[in-house]
Amino acid sequence: MSNISDEVHEYVLRRAYYRCQIRIEHVCAGEATEVDHIKPVTAGGSDDLDNLQAACGPCNKEKGDTWPWPPAA
Repeated sequence: MSNISDEVHEYVLRRAYYRCQIRIEHVCAGEATEVDHIKPVTAGGSDDLDNLQAACGPCNKEKGDTWPWPPAA
């Protein structure tokens, strides 16, 4: 389970200028309001800043715990 502080959450969003970093075509809302683990915690990912990215809700939901991302074609 992730436990990202409000300060880290805000930092990650600001670092990305509140723009979604996942950007799934036909899904992305553009404005990031959530923080996503690039490598999900369930796959061994951490709460380190280099494993966190800004995401819009629709992209974050679509990506879920998929690893690696994007999935192989």
